[in-house]
Amino acid sequence: MRERSISRRTALKATGTLGILAAAVPAAVLPRVEAAEHDPLLHLICAYRAGMAAYEADPLAGGDDDAYTEHCAANTWEPPFWALTEPPPARTRAGAIEALRLVHEDLKQNVESPITRPLLAAALGYFERDGGT
Repeated sequence: MRERSISRRTALKATGTLGILAAAVPAAVLPRVEAAEHDPLLHLICAYRAGMAAYEADPLAGGDDDAYTEHCAANTWEPPFWALTEPPPARTRAGAIEALRLVHEDLKQNVESPITRPLLAAALGYFERDGGT
């Protein structure tokens, strides 16, 4: 696994605006996308999910062409993923819960994910700071 450091600004720039993001995610996620305007962590998580959806929708991604797969990953899910290795703190309850949800999903597939501990810390910080209200 290669280590990368990516700034939040780079990740947000690479993931586009919330309008584009809203068009890329399922309708059930839209309330979270709208709330992301007020929570940079939630915005990154939504961008990551939208990037994964775009990557998985590409029939050539993950195929035999490694260069194409790397290009596709670099232009879909990777920028927000690497930004989530150093996430901003959750500013909203929705952001904290979505961080925990992503950790839960990620642990089912990857026990040593580089986003697990940072996301747990970002969510915990919200609950400790605001008492979870």
